[in-house]
Amino acid sequence: LTRLKNDGLLNYRWEESTSGPPRKYYELTELGKTFLNELSGTWTELSDAVNIITNQK
Repeated sequence: LTRLKNDGLLNYRWEESTSGPPRKYYELTELGKTFLNELSGTWTELSDAVNIITNQK
C-alpha cells in the first residue's frame, strides 16, 4: 500500500473509531483508477490468450 501511495495511485485518511483505535481508509486517486483500468485490460488480453492456447486441440 505504501508503494501505491508513493506512486500517487492511492490516498488514505484516518478516522476515529468508537470501538478501537483510529482506522485508516484507502481510496484510489484518479491516476489510480486509470491505472486499474489499464491493468484490467492487460489482464483480460493475457487471460484470453492463455485460454486460446490451452483450449486448442
